[in-house]
Amino acid sequence: GVVLQTAMQRAVREAMRPVARGLARRGFASLPADAPRAAPMIGARILHEALIENHVEHVFGYSGGANLPVLDAFHQSQIRFVMNRSEQCCGHAAEGYAKASGKVGVILTTSGPGLTNIITPLQDAKGDSVPMVALSGQVPTHAVGTDAFQECASVDLTRPCTKWSYQIRSVEEIRAVVHEAFLVANSGKKGPVHLDLPKDVMVALLSGEELPISAPPPIKAIDPSNLADIARLMNMAERPILYVGQGAIDCAPILRAFAAAANIPVTTTLHAMGIFDEHHPHSLHMLGMHGAVYANYAIQNADLILAVGSRFDDRTTGVLPKYAPAARAAEREGKGGIVHFDIERSQIGRVVQPTYAVEGDCMLAMQALIPMLEHRPRAAWMEQVTAWKGKHPFAYEKAGGGDLKTQQVIEAMYNVTKGPLQDKIVISTGVGNHQMMAAQFYRWSQPRSIITSGSLGTMGFGLPAAIGAAQPWSGEDIADRR
Repeated sequence: GVVLQTAMQRAVREAMRPVARGLARRGFASLPADAPRAAPMIGARILHEALIENHVEHVFGYSGGANLPVLDAFHQSQIRFVMNRSEQCCGHAAEGYAKASGKVGVILTTSGPGLTNIITPLQDAKGDSVPMVALSGQVPTHAVGTDAFQECASVDLTRPCTKWSYQIRSVEEIRAVVHEAFLVANSGKKGPVHLDLPKDVMVALLSGEELPISAPPPIKAIDPSNLADIARLMNMAERPILYVGQGAIDCAPILRAFAAAANIPVTTTLHAMGIFDEHHPHSLHMLGMHGAVYANYAIQNADLILAVGSRFDDRTTGVLPKYAPAARAAEREGKGGIVHFDIERSQIGRVVQPTYAVEGDCMLAMQALIPMLEHRPRAAWMEQVTAWKGKHPFAYEKAGGGDLKTQQVIEAMYNVTKGPLQDKIVISTGVGNHQMMAAQFYRWSQPRSIITSGSLGTMGFGLPAAIGAAQPWSGEDIADRR
């Protein structure tokens, strides 16, 4: 077995040499031949170093036989290892951490059931565009495919619910693959990545050259060809509205400046709450099936819908043939329509065909548009949306006999925490009625302040997500409202 394992490693190294030479020709160079070399390291230690190089401060995981070599590398580590009581909780904690901090969440599990238990968090993260890197232990390479103890086809199982899934087959590629995983998870439309770690590779000693680390691609510039037409429509529109999604979560100040420059009301999706301060008179809060009546009325009556970092989810559009009739009428007259800003080309036109689309970072697009915009009063439109807000507020009937309703509890939480504390508090929810009531009866003023499972609607998400969200904010108030 040892002889076969060594021969396989030699074969993998030889097969990798042309790849390394090709990367070097494209400008990715490893260390010079005469550079001083550090003491040889095993694969698990290289993996640990690569995590530090990617600024990892927390890892959420659970132990098992196949990942023990990797766990050993965390002994006296500067990375804090947070051990949950099941792998699914590890995954949701990593999601909560990523949602609250904006950093990549990292999971470490063992093979077999350890891997299968994180399928739900991976799918949840993919649906909600959460950057994560999941590391799973695996049986030795010579045992892969033999139905060994706690073996499963990890890459095949995780491929549908990740942006990229890959099994590391040699110690020489560990560092480069880990760096690539973080790059993939945190670029474009963010999401989860999975790396499978065979045990023999994690204990193997590095004896050859490591693969070079790929340089990140340059930031893609915004195509300016449509910007003048979009600015013309924005300046012409009588009833425009901003429909903001999670894609704008990292550029709240620019989004707010964009809305102010054009004097446009703003509605948001569930994950985007707080990107635009909901205390602002131009805020129409959350839209959609469980959203504000006034937000939905505004969407249906707007002559120009500006969808920024949102994907026209079915919970926000309703029946598609009946969606945005006023905007479609204005489009036919050349006076309005639907404009879609999205970083992912595949999202554009996937659900709703826009009048104009801008592919790329929405922050760059808004920055380019702001100087072209005219601040118009739009008095009639502002009066109309204000009237809708007054006529159709979120409301409920209080229970009799001293009983409490969920809405009352949420309102009480809001009344206690509003003010200076509200800019610091993070609230994690489960899924169901209380989740939607939290969106309705709490007013959100900062991005990343609501931690919730949106696209997949995963039961059991709230508590582990709160544990993860608490890690980067030592001393802050974290509320898990279940």
